[in-house]
Amino acid sequence: ALTIDETDDDVMVTINYLINQGLLEVVTENDEYYLTEIPNLIRSETE
Repeated sequence: ALTIDETDDDVMVTINYLINQGLLEVVTENDEYYLTEIPNLIRSETE
């Protein structure tokens, strides 16, 4: 949050929204995340 000059609350609201929409998955307990649509976006640009 500090790096992008946003409040912690704003970042958590965004993360929770993305998780609820199935666009973000928590990969590990160390707060690593996976954006689920990235493979589709990469594939569509390279085909």
